[in-house]
Amino acid sequence: MVESRGALLRFLAPYCCIDSPIEPSFNSLKSYLRRHGEWADANPEHDVIKHALKHCVTAEQAMHYYRGCGYSNRPDYQAFLDAMGV
Repeated sequence: MVESRGALLRFLAPYCCIDSPIEPSFNSLKSYLRRHGEWADANPEHDVIKHALKHCVTAEQAMHYYRGCGYSNRPDYQAFLDAMGV
């Protein structure tokens, strides 16, 4: 029924932290926040999470996280790279 309406249905594998590129991103974010906690406390007016993400996960790192989790074998991998600007 989904395909008959022109949509693409993709089934995801059960969640596994080893296969999820978001996990290494979260680890980088948590590490950055631990190292720069004093700055965050001194600058409560800033969106600390957004600031940290801009400085701790680059497009290149995200690409490596994605590839490291086995997604480079997927047909949409090139679309991901294009979206990341890599």
